[in-house]
Amino acid sequence: AECTIERCLGSLINNSYKNLEIILVDDCSTDNSLKICRQYESDSIIVYHSNENHGPSFSRNKGLELSTGDYIMFVDSDDWVEANYVKMFVKNLNDDSNFIICGYYNHDEINSGVLGKIKPISNDLFELYNQTLLQQLWTKIFDARIVREINIRFNEELTIGEDFDFILHYLDQLDNLKIKTLDNMLYH
Repeated sequence: AECTIERCLGSLINNSYKNLEIILVDDCSTDNSLKICRQYESDSIIVYHSNENHGPSFSRNKGLELSTGDYIMFVDSDDWVEANYVKMFVKNLNDDSNFIICGYYNHDEINSGVLGKIKPISNDLFELYNQTLLQQLWTKIFDARIVREINIRFNEELTIGEDFDFILHYLDQLDNLKIKTLDNMLYH
């Protein structure tokens, strides 16, 4: 991720919502990612952890273990977010919703263009699944209390679909699922 990690971190550090804890988990990178991440260690909102190569599920579980915040969001190292990404989610947390999803842009890194955008068209779980908005972690916010109380973790035995597995376990814990979709395209 040496070519993209600074853009990713910059979008998070410069986010308009400032009460953040950013957890970086390096899964034994072989490029300059480690060196780049270490440059940010002195930032008080950054928690950095490096481990041997165990894969994404192990690393995400380590991030969950290190987290102390009220909510959890995931951002991949080759992605970035809009300046109001966190603020829009936090602003929409209320009794009318307990699962919030935003839209995202799909980029062509080679030609530096937008391939398309996926914007939620419905609050229906089936429709959101068909739009591929349920399968990935990013574009959502999770209540850390639920994740901690139930000990929801990523299945380290899975090599595909671990994101969706985590999301399904999380959704299963919501007594009365109330989905809110944001019109904003906040994730790249």
